[in-house]
Amino acid sequence: MAWVLWSEIRNVMELQIFFSLVFVVAGFYFLPAIGISALSFDIFLLLVIGAYCNIILLVIILVLLYFEDRKGAFFISATFLISNTVFTYGTLLIGERAYGFGFFIAAFFSLIAALIELRAYLKNINYHTFCGQPVIQKKRIGLFGKLTRTLYRDMEN
Repeated sequence: MAWVLWSEIRNVMELQIFFSLVFVVAGFYFLPAIGISALSFDIFLLLVIGAYCNIILLVIILVLLYFEDRKGAFFISATFLISNTVFTYGTLLIGERAYGFGFFIAAFFSLIAALIELRAYLKNINYHTFCGQPVIQKKRIGLFGKLTRTLYRDMEN
């Protein structure tokens, strides 16, 4: 199962890199024709590569959520949020020559972290599948469940 999953992730990566290259080539021909500057074209290239990393990152987060690894998905999402904030702020301080680089670095860094997290999770997939579930299910009512009960209780009276 893990082999098939990695194979499908590789297929998604190949398909996405194809479309990213199509957009880079299309941008190379069409963006100068509509008056886009060289600086804006460089930012476009960085953002296409960053978007590639971000799309693969989102696919891996979906796979982690499919396997009920909410903590891993949250960790990866928080990693992207924090690193994107820090790196983008840093590139704003550097100047417009670095625009887009913060997003690319954050997406690439988070993608590496996501691949490591998925690999670690799949290494112990048998434990997570068969032993990670509680033997006796406790029904927990969260904040929204309590709010819903309160609202419906008021409607019944």
